[in-house]
Amino acid sequence: MREALGEHPNAHIWYPTGAPMPEAPDNYEPRMPEKERPFRVFFGGSLGEWYGKMVEDVVVKCREHHPQVEFRIFGSMASWSSDFDNWAKDNGVYGGQVSFDRLSEEAGKADLLLLPMGFDPSVEIVERTSFKTKFLDYLSFRRPILVWGPEYCSAVRVAREFDSAECVTNPDPTACSLAIKGLAEQPDRRKRLIANAMGMYNDRFHPDKIHAGLVRKISELVETWPVKQNG
Repeated sequence: MREALGEHPNAHIWYPTGAPMPEAPDNYEPRMPEKERPFRVFFGGSLGEWYGKMVEDVVVKCREHHPQVEFRIFGSMASWSSDFDNWAKDNGVYGGQVSFDRLSEEAGKADLLLLPMGFDPSVEIVERTSFKTKFLDYLSFRRPILVWGPEYCSAVRVAREFDSAECVTNPDPTACSLAIKGLAEQPDRRKRLIANAMGMYNDRFHPDKIHAGLVRKISELVETWPVKQNG
């Protein structure tokens, strides 16, 4: 975002505020997948434009090669194929558009949260400059996160800084499916990701800090504004 805006005294970055962190303790403990309880991957958000197809592609790869992985997907405007849409609805994979409370409930049943970012050059400026509120909402769900997107996208760059999410920067859905399988077999890594994501939240993305930053920058701009003298 800063690179796209360039250097200017009045160009400031204001991050979106995600969902508040629940006060109740979370008893989730990462573990190995079992036959009775597959490794569950969750997605909640817009499925329009390139996102729906990305989700479809990685689900198909996991179905083909990693049967211990299952998906729960929520959102609207799905851009995936009609065949996949029918299969996902028939098999309880796709739950459509639901309330945020329901999203939070479903995320609480998941072992991994998926955040795709587009790779096509035609959407590069979008993924470079937009910081997804979904990433911050995911932090409040307190589950490990996997970001699948190009190295330059904002989500990957911030995740790298804090090691707050597993990053897959290869556009091939096979690479994403292999990373999901790898995380399923590494409970300790998932536990570290959760802890690092909490550190990221408290360091930079707590809603109180974001709001305080906005107030500070507005105050600084007001102080530099020329005041017309009377008389």
